[in-house]
Amino acid sequence: MFWDSEEDIFRWVECRVSRYYWLGYMSDAIESSVRSGLGGLEVHDFFVDQFAVLQDLKKMLVEGSSCIPDCKALCCYFSRDHSTQIPISTDEFEVLRDIVSGWGGNFEDYYSMVPADRISVELLDYLKSSRNFFFDVNGVRMVCLLSSSDRLIDASLLWDLPKSVKRFRRLWADKDSCACRFLDQNNRCVLYDRLRFTVCSEFYCLPVIVVMVLRHLGFVDEGFLGLSLREINLVSNSIAESFRVNKLLGLEREFDSKFRELAIAYVNGGDVGKRFSELKDFERQYADLLRVRVGLKLSCL
Repeated sequence: MFWDSEEDIFRWVECRVSRYYWLGYMSDAIESSVRSGLGGLEVHDFFVDQFAVLQDLKKMLVEGSSCIPDCKALCCYFSRDHSTQIPISTDEFEVLRDIVSGWGGNFEDYYSMVPADRISVELLDYLKSSRNFFFDVNGVRMVCLLSSSDRLIDASLLWDLPKSVKRFRRLWADKDSCACRFLDQNNRCVLYDRLRFTVCSEFYCLPVIVVMVLRHLGFVDEGFLGLSLREINLVSNSIAESFRVNKLLGLEREFDSKFRELAIAYVNGGDVGKRFSELKDFERQYADLLRVRVGLKLSCL
């Protein structure tokens, strides 16, 4: 999943999403601890507002589209070496069998069984997170991989490959990569409305995460998505660099720590006046820095 990234902007998003789930867990306790008086209600409303803001980011990540317009589905082109092809879980295997059978297709043409010891170490580490990705075939542990079509990638698109989440490398496609068997001529997944493979739904490239963050912070609107993939790549690389250089992850984690301390004090009936005042001051300074280091940088690109 994209949380495995070493890039600060991905960890920044992880911190915010983690706070969303934690705040949801604490919501009942917070509601039952609503205090009378302006100060208590102000703190309570602050928690409510924060939950709504974080929920917006979570929805973009979990419920929204994982792609940006006109990306040419470059992450859906794979090599032939079993290192980047899409693994299918045991549950997905059965659903896919029903879909292909309904088309009247030969199911065996759509996948290949590969011994687990022939899978790349990076992919194998991911698959070990769930036993559902392994098949027992005559006593041999196998992994089921989607077959690619014979349609080669347009070599001109390789110049626009976005960066991946691992050590800021570009995506895996090369001049010999072929489209996924389920990618149509319009670069749309023909399975999308019926089956979304786990690996596909959990994948995010750097531009997608950056666009989500910029929309979450209110720095861009839908019009931004009208830029070309090359332009969006340029922006995403620059913004990700800004997060790293300006140590925004450290500030986000500091805010998160102060936020949780305030919530716990509020629930436990402690004195929240000073904590709340300090957190709001920190939040204003942090927001100003985001506007200068990210918003201003964006306007200069």
